Amino acid sequence: DRHVPGEETSFGNAGVIQGEAVAPYAIPRDPRTLLSIIGNRRTDVRWRPSALLGAAAPLLSYYRHSAATRHAAITREYATLIAACRDAHAMMLDESSSEHLVRRSGYIAFFRHSRAYDEACRQANDVSREFGVGSRLLDRTEISRTIPALHASASRADGGVEIAGGIHWLDAWSVMAPGDLVKRYAATMIALGGNVLRDDILAIESPSATNTHRWRLRGETADHDADDVVIAAGPWSLDLVAPLGIRFPLFPKRGYHRHFEDQATTPLNLPIIDAEAGFVLSPMKRGIRLLTGAELALRDAPPDHGQLRAVEHEARRWYPLGKTIDETPWLGARPCLPDMKPMIGPVAGRRGLWLATGHGHQGFTLGPITGQLLAAQMNGETPRIDLAPFSPARFGNLTNRSP
Repeated sequence: DRHVPGEETSFGNAGVIQGEAVAPYAIPRDPRTLLSIIGNRRTDVRWRPSALLGAAAPLLSYYRHSAATRHAAITREYATLIAACRDAHAMMLDESSSEHLVRRSGYIAFFRHSRAYDEACRQANDVSREFGVGSRLLDRTEISRTIPALHASASRADGGVEIAGGIHWLDAWSVMAPGDLVKRYAATMIALGGNVLRDDILAIESPSATNTHRWRLRGETADHDADDVVIAAGPWSLDLVAPLGIRFPLFPKRGYHRHFEDQATTPLNLPIIDAEAGFVLSPMKRGIRLLTGAELALRDAPPDHGQLRAVEHEARRWYPLGKTIDETPWLGARPCLPDMKPMIGPVAGRRGLWLATGHGHQGFTLGPITGQLLAAQMNGETPRIDLAPFSPARFGNLTNRSP
């Protein structure tokens, strides 16, 4: 978060701790889907030409890493992080007395077409068999029983399309106020002796430049010296280290959300995902949070609410959303890397400089376990999982690397 904890990137997500998300999001490779993406009319992904030009190299690498064999290998590595995420959150939930904010009831992804549903069922069975991920396959009747308002609204939605089925992912937890949870985590850290300093970092100077054997952060209000510096600034991470001659292929995927009143007789009590249209309806303290999929745009480009309007139209076909609560939609950016894995570890040749960024869609899920693993590494301990697949060194020498 660029502002106080819990008020920016960690505030605007779907509030799902995705203990089931062992397979990171890949770029579709079948020609029909790619052609529809090129048309830029889909609800799950939108793009802007400036972003494609600015991130052409990492996006091409992302496409290559999405090939089935390579993606399967990445999934086996990524799954080791996901497997530890709930334990890390559970510890922090206990220490911060925040259990009341969490539902451990999973989420439901529903499908409009039998072909998509059948393929999703096959994949669910595969990850259950290989990684022990819990799920329950739902037919239309079971979805109606679990979420009455969804089925009643969808059975004869204005296009006449019915739900083919759904998957209840059991290993996910949902949070009714993710920003509040992060604030409580931060408050607990302070109570344990930590500190939160707010400043706009204008430059980072290496120990060789300061002649003090310490890193110096030049802030807008003060300078800050430290033996170790962790760059965990999400989509702004590259901005901080680029002046040091450090480059890595970070690119943003943006997303929007807006809150609505819930008009269902039985209010929604777990997140639901339209897996084909790519939107999420997540019940929050503030109301139903409607979230878009991905927008490939420059991080600081002006908002374009066309994708959000499109998913609102779709969502209203399937669920009785009421009036808009927010005056202005929220917009955030996810920090992504082409091999779909975060960077966790030291920067080679820069003693005391560490990276913890590139978590893509799972920053909220993986934040606590990332902190635990990095702390172990910084203290000279053996982390609970192998961090080699997530090392910044996998991108080669980051110093003086081409952008």
